Amino acid sequence: PATVAKVVKEDDLNTVALSEEAEKRIGLTLAEVQTKAVRRVRVYGGEVTIPVGRTILVAAPLGGLLKPPTGGVPKAGSTVKAGTPVFQLMPLLTPDGRATLTASLADANGQVNTATASFALTEIAFKRAERVLKEGAGSQRLVDEARAAFDVAKKTLDAATARQAILKKVVGDAEGGTAAPITIDAPEDGILRVVSALPGQTVPSGAALFEVVDLSTLWVPLPVGDLDSIDRAEPAQVGKLSCL
Repeated sequence: PATVAKVVKEDDLNTVALSEEAEKRIGLTLAEVQTKAVRRVRVYGGEVTIPVGRTILVAAPLGGLLKPPTGGVPKAGSTVKAGTPVFQLMPLLTPDGRATLTASLADANGQVNTATASFALTEIAFKRAERVLKEGAGSQRLVDEARAAFDVAKKTLDAATARQAILKKVVGDAEGGTAAPITIDAPEDGILRVVSALPGQTVPSGAALFEVVDLSTLWVPLPVGDLDSIDRAEPAQVGKLSCL
């Protein structure tokens, strides 16, 4: 009859013997099993969006000829710092152009007054929403909406003030018979998402030149039913759908 030299038990089939060198190479270590609280993590599918007020569209403060700054016009998709020159604008000092400058300055003064009033109202609403939330009678959603409106009003006021300052300088130069090129800078740190004009192009007042977005903070969507069970103060990890 046939004989078996060594009978293999079923439990031994899943046993792997590792040498000390193999354990060091694969980084295998032993640790004591512990019981502790672990934060729960949920996976959602959705589109990452830019918060309201984080996108700035820069327009020509007045009509003129665009020129590249020293170093050239930054390309779309590049990172820019606040104050980085993107374009230079040579104002048109024709009689019609001077009349347009005066009208544009009057319009800029009105925009600054309107933006100042709007900023004051949104600031009051934002502080009220925070106070009500601390007292336990409000919601975080109302605070977020008030903060977004406050950010938009502040950026609108900053843009209107900057345009007013530029027009005052240009009008003063025009009355003296001179007009130096106006440097159009990036208003804040961010990504140059869109460049809507090119050097050598003549643009009218209010024409879109470029767009800067701040990607330091992004929003991810959550189901309404899970808002109360999610800690929205914690950061979210974002990855590709194929990796989830």
